[in-house]
Amino acid sequence: MAAKPIISVIIVTYNRLGALKRCLDALKDQTLAQTKYEVVIVDDGSSDGTIEYLKKLKWHGKPGVKCFFNEHKGYVDARNFGVSKASGKYVSFTDDDCVPEGQWLVKVIETFDTNEEIGVVGSVTKVAFHNKLFAPLNQALRKKQPEQETMDINIIEGETGFVGLKPFSGCNIHIKKEIFDELGGFDLSIGPAEDLDFLYRYLKAGGKAAHRKDLFVDHFERDDLKSMFKRWFTFGKCDSEMVSRHLRSKFSLEINLLHGIVNYRFIKFPFPIGVYFQFNLFKLVLGLVILSLFVPKLGLAFLLLLITGLFIKQGDPKVTASFLLYSLYLEASYTIGAFWGSIRRGVICL
Repeated sequence: MAAKPIISVIIVTYNRLGALKRCLDALKDQTLAQTKYEVVIVDDGSSDGTIEYLKKLKWHGKPGVKCFFNEHKGYVDARNFGVSKASGKYVSFTDDDCVPEGQWLVKVIETFDTNEEIGVVGSVTKVAFHNKLFAPLNQALRKKQPEQETMDINIIEGETGFVGLKPFSGCNIHIKKEIFDELGGFDLSIGPAEDLDFLYRYLKAGGKAAHRKDLFVDHFERDDLKSMFKRWFTFGKCDSEMVSRHLRSKFSLEINLLHGIVNYRFIKFPFPIGVYFQFNLFKLVLGLVILSLFVPKLGLAFLLLLITGLFIKQGDPKVTASFLLYSLYLEASYTIGAFWGSIRRGVICL
């Protein structure tokens, strides 16, 4: 009888066969003993050949792999389904367009073993782009997230643990299966912020989580503008939901989220209508443009300083016009989503 795996990796895929193959190559070559983990793949109704590929998938001498085929019910629903089919004590979540580093699962188990009270382990992802246009961005992101050889674990507990919370990514989060089941899994109504919603509910219930800096996953972003707008619009909309759902009664509580390349800060005030402010590059530049209309010389001076600072900042790669425009595009997409979500949820995004 085969030994039961310690950890189950859950992957949901939908019409991204090429990316999925790259992800699976990284997972089957993990340094963790092959008998200690399994990979649970849930196809959410693909039509690009993914289903045919998975039906023929065999990993000889590699960890166990389970494949399931659902109708297109949505990403979060498929994640919950994957957990229901998992055999491990822990469930690890990543995406089909991610590439975990070789010691990923070893570090996860090591982190859980350092403190038996820890129920959730997570970290950020190292964002990467395929398009050569964004090569400077790749370099900048790699500098901001350097390789670390030493284990650095930050324990987070209680609702106050969300103040100054270091970013967790939904494609690099790991949960004790028992706790996942006790809290009812991911909330279907809040994707793609289901991971942060779960984390907040867990902390609110008195749980402890661990953020580990050297737990690395490469996350390859979509390069086409339409997909990126949809993605960042959804981020903004769901973050407004998070503020409305969990922080409505909190005073000056801030959450740091890292969705891709920008660190967002929310400050929630106890006004009846629930006002919050968000500070980001898009609003900074927009403010400078408005200022220039009233005080042209002052506005242009600030704008010149901003652009000059981007170019001469020590050690940063050369900043191109396309890089600046792309960054502003992402910020604008996020802001539109946050504003739309705030209207629907009864908060005001200023």
